[in-house]
Amino acid sequence: MLSRNSARNSWKKRAHVQSLMLPAEVLCAGPVTIAHEFEPVDIVGGDFVDYFLVDNGNMGFYVGNVSGKGCPPPMYAALAVNFG
Repeated sequence: MLSRNSARNSWKKRAHVQSLMLPAEVLCAGPVTIAHEFEPVDIVGGDFVDYFLVDNGNMGFYVGNVSGKGCPPPMYAALAVNFG
């Protein structure tokens, strides 16, 4: 059984990894601004989001959820978000 401090440290590490999968900055294109807020809870979720400039001031974005599907889907989502 994990001690309270060990469980808290493990949660902080998972939350940090999840936060790395989110866009680092606010995106502005013309009159549109996209931003996000990340507030981790007691468990690490399977939600992810990204937004980016495409061309000529156009933006792209995607939102996904892989929670409740076991371990492999979140790993593939992490690869897609970071290397896609």
